[in-house]
Amino acid sequence: MTRPLCTLITYCYNGERFVDKYFDALLAQTYPNVELFFYNNGSEDGTGAIAESYRQRLVDKGYIVNIEHFKKNQVTCSLKQDAMQRMHGEYFCGCDSDDIMYPQHIEKMVDYLQANADKGMVYCDLRIIEEDTGATKGTMHIKPQTVSRGGFVDCLMSRNISFTAIAYMMRTSTWDSICKTREVYQTTYGENYQLQLPFLYNDLQGYIAETLGDYLVRSDSYTAKLRDYRKNLAALRAQETTIEETLIRFDCPDREQYCLLARRRLRADQLFIALGNGTRDELRECKSALKEVGGLTMRIRLRSNRVVDRLIKKVRHR
Repeated sequence: MTRPLCTLITYCYNGERFVDKYFDALLAQTYPNVELFFYNNGSEDGTGAIAESYRQRLVDKGYIVNIEHFKKNQVTCSLKQDAMQRMHGEYFCGCDSDDIMYPQHIEKMVDYLQANADKGMVYCDLRIIEEDTGATKGTMHIKPQTVSRGGFVDCLMSRNISFTAIAYMMRTSTWDSICKTREVYQTTYGENYQLQLPFLYNDLQGYIAETLGDYLVRSDSYTAKLRDYRKNLAALRAQETTIEETLIRFDCPDREQYCLLARRRLRADQLFIALGNGTRDELRECKSALKEVGGLTMRIRLRSNRVVDRLIKKVRHR
């Protein structure tokens, strides 16, 4: 009997040192019916050639293979939308090109959704691996929620959640009932909010308490680049807009209270980053933005005041 089609979406930029492992893991999948959208996103190394070297092997395995090459790097949200508007899978998921799916990853995720018709998405655990040393840094685990919309609030607060594509799979029909056009807000930051928040708001998530993949921590990854504090501040500000746009698009009836919750968390994060790295003006700007949404607690106020005092003293002693 033919198993339901599952769509896998991946984009890759300059991944020649690890993308062969991605494709090897895909070929090792026990699940037989996969539609692949792989985007070589403006790579300047050998990523494209490596991807093409796997094309026939993937076809021979019975997969529907779409490998596309871009000369210039594209906003990944636009690539995700392109795949979602073209995909035919009954289920869909993503996998970053530096992450590794264990052989039964797709099969177990699909099996869960087939056995649980009331669920629109499912999470699994991931092992966290440091690329430079190969050391295991821990497990990415989401504690199942028992409170209605608890997972939704967790996502807004960036706790007990995974923003890694390999960690979850979704039912296409559920997504289509939420987003009939399959269009997502085009953003550089926070695209995973757009997929997860609508499902979590309606308590449609399930959980597999099993490690089904490896999440690779790289020193030159997109996440690592956010260690530059100004890029991190820009990312947090953009995430605020992405969350607001997402709640509008799925017509969240009580979105104002949830947007306020997200604003307070994101602006507090900005302030804490400025406390450690920012100038006096940046610190005051972040403090004012947090105060604007009623998130400037006494504890945060005292901590920021101490830092401002230190900055003033430094200027005076120059």
